[in-house]
Amino acid sequence: MLLQRFAKNLEQVQYLMFDKPDEDRTATLALSLEGKSLWIHREYLAQFSPQLKRLLLEDMKDSKKVKLPNKLADMRELLQCLYPPFKPIDGKKFFDKNC
Repeated sequence: MLLQRFAKNLEQVQYLMFDKPDEDRTATLALSLEGKSLWIHREYLAQFSPQLKRLLLEDMKDSKKVKLPNKLADMRELLQCLYPPFKPIDGKKFFDKNC
């Protein structure tokens, strides 16, 4: 039960991660699928395959929004596989003045 609840919460966080531009504007491209936008980081995704690299860094390098014929659910699933689980970094733990 706990694992199922964690998985559901993680999925909700990842949906939020892609469904709106991040507040500090690090997302570099909006993928438009079935009338919805998924905000991604083109440089990060380009590392996963030569096809993505060509598409994101060469063919669409000046685009801010790209319409794709793919299914929204399929693209969400791909992004959830490629992006690591989202967990905010606690500044106290990683940037402690005593380190």
